[in-house]
Amino acid sequence: MRALPQTTVNEMSASQQHYVHLLELYLDNNPIRLTDDVTDVVMGVNTFTAGGHLLDFQHDGDGNAMNISTVTVTLSGVDQAMIAAALQYQFVGRRMVVWRVYFNAAGTMLQPFILFDGRSDGPATEDDPASGTCTIQLRASGHFIDFERVRGRLTNHDAQQVFFPGDKGFEYVPQLGKEIQWGGK
Repeated sequence: MRALPQTTVNEMSASQQHYVHLLELYLDNNPIRLTDDVTDVVMGVNTFTAGGHLLDFQHDGDGNAMNISTVTVTLSGVDQAMIAAALQYQFVGRRMVVWRVYFNAAGTMLQPFILFDGRSDGPATEDDPASGTCTIQLRASGHFIDFERVRGRLTNHDAQQVFFPGDKGFEYVPQLGKEIQWGGK
């Protein structure tokens, strides 16, 4: 559980809430910063541009926990500079951060917090020549997406059959009752 300031917690439980999302995509020395707010949002020294481009994002999991967490950001009505960036840069492995910022009743920005921090899996573009629009979807995965993935090859009969059909070398391994460490004692 992340520790949020009490002012943010109070605003989150208010009957009427005003919050916006901020997107940071790090592309070399040219980070893209967008917001889904109707006006630009300044956070520190960074300005998040409101151009109506940040249409939607879907997030699963808690970005602060050690679990598989992904986010898909949909950018619509994208201008030529954004399309050029999507075609020019190698997106795979680039850092993507999604923030949430609450505003109190007076319109003062409260402390932002990170909803998601991970690495981009790359963009998918969809052009509609009839309407002249372009939509870009950016998908990213959390840092622990491969945390539970087993590396290397398994030493069991079924895994061996994938690479060497008919080989019987690992057929009786389950009957040994112990784990074999190759190169170990």
